[in-house]
Amino acid sequence: MIYETDRRSRKRQERTQLILATAQTILLNEGLEAVTVHRIARELDLTVGALYRYFPSKQAMLTALGEDIVRSVTSSLSQIADIYEASVQDSQTASPLTPVLVISRAFLEMAESSPARYRMVDLMLVDPRSMVPEEDRPMVLHTLFEMLGRVEQLLKQSTAEHLISAGQPRERTIVLWSALLGINSMLKMRRLYPEQVPAKNLGEDTITALFVAWGCDASVFKTHFNEATTFLEDLKTESNSTHEGDLLWRSLS
Repeated sequence: MIYETDRRSRKRQERTQLILATAQTILLNEGLEAVTVHRIARELDLTVGALYRYFPSKQAMLTALGEDIVRSVTSSLSQIADIYEASVQDSQTASPLTPVLVISRAFLEMAESSPARYRMVDLMLVDPRSMVPEEDRPMVLHTLFEMLGRVEQLLKQSTAEHLISAGQPRERTIVLWSALLGINSMLKMRRLYPEQVPAKNLGEDTITALFVAWGCDASVFKTHFNEATTFLEDLKTESNSTHEGDLLWRSLS
């Protein structure tokens, strides 16, 4: 009986994810207005009544899609930072600044390597109003706020270890996040108009300027930035597809 219950639960979860994936594909290709219960039911060869057993309305489905998008990205970013911190936990030179840069660089890499996926993330993180009603936004965005809270603590530790000057860690977290979103927007524009946006190292230059303004020594920052970059490159090029870091990296793209 327990096995049968688990099997039904697993099947329901798989169908739920299939519905959300179909809604996401339609949204990316045709826009929000094209996402309707009838359209998704038709795409999946389901009756409308069957679809309503999973989501009682289009809005409930869009809210679930938004939560799934934000959770998958922010959780993966945090887990990649976990892998980094685990890899240096016994190191005498481990620094709280490097995992901040790991998260930042991974987010930029995600936007660069998977622009379609980032369009969904951008929609949810920059302007969720079009998809999610106000009362549902805290539920959709809670994993983002958890990740930003982690960055805030790392910046606070960086101040305590005199890697950056004293300041408001929460404000700095928001400034950093805003910079990352802005960098991604300009990188997208650069792909369309390279002659108008010639900055080749926009991400590194912007983040470097930010941390130097916060009192970080430029050469010290460069060391941590290079360490974060090397770690992410190793993670991406891991050939074993069952490797946890490789699977996490795939989930970002």
